[in-house]
Amino acid sequence: MNKAFTLIELLAVILILGIIALIAIPTVTNIISESKQESFKVTVSNISASVERNCQLEILKGLPQTNTYVITNKKLVPSIEIKGNMPQTGTFTVDKDCKIILINASNEGIALTQDALSKNIEVVDNIKVFKTFITGNTKEVSTIYFNPTTGEKCDKEKAVSTPLTTNGCMKWYSIENSGLNKKTVNAILDHNSASTVAWNTTGNNTVMGEIAVKFNESIANWKTILTPRLVTAKEIADALKHPSFDESTADSAKRFAFDTLEWKLTTKPTGSSNYSWLFDYTKDCTQYGCFINDQTSNGYWTQTPTYNTSNNHVWTVGNGYLSPSGRAVDGYYGVRPVIKIPKEKL
Repeated sequence: MNKAFTLIELLAVILILGIIALIAIPTVTNIISESKQESFKVTVSNISASVERNCQLEILKGLPQTNTYVITNKKLVPSIEIKGNMPQTGTFTVDKDCKIILINASNEGIALTQDALSKNIEVVDNIKVFKTFITGNTKEVSTIYFNPTTGEKCDKEKAVSTPLTTNGCMKWYSIENSGLNKKTVNAILDHNSASTVAWNTTGNNTVMGEIAVKFNESIANWKTILTPRLVTAKEIADALKHPSFDESTADSAKRFAFDTLEWKLTTKPTGSSNYSWLFDYTKDCTQYGCFINDQTSNGYWTQTPTYNTSNNHVWTVGNGYLSPSGRAVDGYYGVRPVIKIPKEKL
């Protein structure tokens, strides 16, 4: 006569299987990760050997010595014969004696670095890529949901974008291209964390005055490892791929609109700007292509003084433009922090 399993016996079997899975899955995952890393090390070693041989051949033939070999989209320049598969990206540098002195290579989420001084090879798996520009001219930007008070990532559904919100889950944008060889990503908040304030009413534009107080109040509960700060004018210009903006020499005349890269402000349909993520939640910004207005501020301060204007002006972000404003101006510009997030937290 067949005997059926009791409910308790079935639950016991399920529990045992669950425990086995909890133990086995991380182990298998680690084995796969370690295998990928070791395979990548072999690939990089083969490329290094080929690069050194090619360098030695150049010297024997009396040809100009190539010091840097660059891999882009699995293509090596200059082209030489390589055994095995080519990584997605990489840079191999040799010295005058044809010895490898620096390696940076990455492929499918694995990044490898090695320098001549330490001789240590560092391999990191599952490094995420964050981009300000994803493809061509689409001007898309990586979105991050992160809680600076806990220092942990959070769910999109829990994110709050209400201006002056400083704690809890919030929405951030990558302000830089952060590839496989970077362990952190700089991200700018999608709204102002503090109300309008003057930069400095009693000093000059080289020192933060009132704005420093407001900024520090708004980040008081954030993890210090995130090194909160104001965005720079250079970061804004780089995100827009401005061809010539140099914050060290840019005076007030170098102001520009985001979508034209020249001083030509024109009204645009709501949400039509390629760079709305940089000026959403500012006053009347929908007239210039942003998605969401907020009447509490015209924009936000950067941390960058303008060049050679009697120490009186600082670069600001407003309705789709980067423009100088007087350091003592109050009631117009607020605070929008940038943080450096370790990718291991994402």
